[in-house]
Amino acid sequence: ELYLAPCINYQYSKTVAFSLLYEVYLSHTLGRRFGVLNHDGTDLEPGVIWDITPKIMINPYINIQTGGKINLKSTSLGLMVNVGLL
Repeated sequence: ELYLAPCINYQYSKTVAFSLLYEVYLSHTLGRRFGVLNHDGTDLEPGVIWDITPKIMINPYINIQTGGKINLKSTSLGLMVNVGLL
């Protein structure tokens, strides 16, 4: 499997940043010629990164599937929460 995820962030303020992530999923099927990869999908994820405190960060984002027709059925919301323990 091959996973690529280039990302760009724009720091809006000390605690808020905007992000844009593009994901590409590729895989190789056993028995196929070397270097031939299956396209397993792509998606675009715009989001916001907010450092609520120095130890708590939330990252809400929209996951837009870009491998086919872009619509609400192929779009979802996500949320990542990071908590520092030390």
